[in-house]
Amino acid sequence: MASRHGPPTATWTSQHSNWLARATPIQVTTDVVSKENLLIGASVNAPVGTYPILGIFKPNIAILSDGASVEMKQEDADALVNLARKVAEEFPESHWRLRHDVSCRPIQCIHYPVEGMLKQISVYGYMKGLYELEASSAGENKLPEVVDEIFGLIEEASDSGRSESFVPNEQLKSELCQVL
Repeated sequence: MASRHGPPTATWTSQHSNWLARATPIQVTTDVVSKENLLIGASVNAPVGTYPILGIFKPNIAILSDGASVEMKQEDADALVNLARKVAEEFPESHWRLRHDVSCRPIQCIHYPVEGMLKQISVYGYMKGLYELEASSAGENKLPEVVDEIFGLIEEASDSGRSESFVPNEQLKSELCQVL
């Protein structure tokens, strides 16, 4: 269980963790990165600006924050997309604010298409294993486990622990920014 205001004290787990380690770096063209192909996306709103973390495009192509492209194992892509859809169905357009000792935390956002429009779910100050909310949100006093799981999985797309074979691509990064 997480402490009231301090760092997380719970161990975060997911049966789908390490999805990025199972992905294969590939080269894709910019036509893959489109709103029509977007399954889910993720971004961070921080005091210094907004930037993308991840876009998963049909059928199982992930574009990372630096524009690197990988082919996900289909079961991993399906798992992340299905978790995001589950959250969207249970908590449509919800916004959670985790309790922190200090303010000015980044806001992690998941973007998902609905009838040609992008909808958003967000968590202020997301950290794996931190659950206590500032105030009740969507009838919850703590971050729902399914929300923690999908945001934790998306966090795995960050730069840390990446294979050296992942090739950054400024053009794909720019396209990802435009889609999200």
